Amino acid sequence: MKSKNNHKISISLAKVGDKDTLMKLAQQVHHESVFADMPFSRIKFSAFYDKIISKKAICLVARIGDEIVGFIYATLGSYFIADSRPIATVSVIYIKKQIRDTLAGGKVAMRLVKSAKKFAKDHGVSHLLFHVTSGISIANTDRFFRKIGAKTLGGNYAFKL
Repeated sequence: MKSKNNHKISISLAKVGDKDTLMKLAQQVHHESVFADMPFSRIKFSAFYDKIISKKAICLVARIGDEIVGFIYATLGSYFIADSRPIATVSVIYIKKQIRDTLAGGKVAMRLVKSAKKFAKDHGVSHLLFHVTSGISIANTDRFFRKIGAKTLGGNYAFKL
């Protein structure tokens, strides 16, 4: 799959060397989100990144050429009242704002979701859940997930206190 500038879109697990770039993207998603009123914490990001590197969490990274343009952050766990195979919970899927609403951005999103589904299947996951809580492009996100066959389980609701 090629983007508009003819570079291949690639998806891989995050590596140690991706940390600084992913921190910048995490800051971007944070500043665009409903949580922007809270200060971004480099310390908390680093703790989460340590979980990624130690394989206690998953971060799939999307690149166009050599540039990181998006990522998915997910955790593996279990359903709280059942003995079952693991479930995967995606807390963040983020595509850089500069390409998000372009054909390349759509292709990146599609590749990230397909890669997350493959990763989940390969690890015996029974359900792959996407939590949409950032408040960014909600209608577009809903349309995207419905179009690719995701089942709506309910909604996310918040009170700012």
